[in-house]
Amino acid sequence: MHSPFQAYRRPIVTVVSALLLSLSALPAIAADDAYLEVFPDAPDPFVGDYTGRWNDEVDVDPEIWAQVIALGRDRYRVKLTAKVDMRAPRHLDIEVAAKDGKIEFKEGRFFGTIEDGEFTGGRGRRETFAMKHVVRNSPHLGLKPPANGVMLYDNGFDNFQNPDGWRSLKDGVFMVTPDSDYLVTKNAYRDVRVHLEFRLAHMPRSRGQIGRASCGKS
Repeated sequence: MHSPFQAYRRPIVTVVSALLLSLSALPAIAADDAYLEVFPDAPDPFVGDYTGRWNDEVDVDPEIWAQVIALGRDRYRVKLTAKVDMRAPRHLDIEVAAKDGKIEFKEGRFFGTIEDGEFTGGRGRRETFAMKHVVRNSPHLGLKPPANGVMLYDNGFDNFQNPDGWRSLKDGVFMVTPDSDYLVTKNAYRDVRVHLEFRLAHMPRSRGQIGRASCGKS
């Protein structure tokens, strides 16, 4: 599912080639019930990033991060690491089950509980940690186009060739369906900066980039 995007022309540009946005890798959606299944109104209560610190018993790498990934059927993958988005020792990587609104686990020396946006636990008898769920939004979310920007999508497909199968939704959002093809602009662009916001489908029982979802841009 995608929100409005813009193509920003740089000064002194010869417009000769086409800008092609291939979004066909997104899930096939044929009915409203299927739409709600992959784009639920309420987010998964456990999925996402958690950040916090160990207690004073840990003085080397006292920070701790966790990522919780949905696997479907109330099962989740939990990864504990010292840092996020960088090479760092991984403390734990396990699959766990949710029950009665919370996740509890014990694996080797590690134990933990995830409930109501908090992740608490520890290692052994003396080392404990406390983390909170965090949402890391892109700093470019909702970016306004510059004065020379071209709004390619503005609640309609006037700027695209043959948009059959693409659906306009509310709030300036559009969506791919099984009957759609590549979405290609009528005008040709070269040397552009494109701002595209997208939402990936929630498909926890699928695996891999193609099985789950991808942004599909090319």
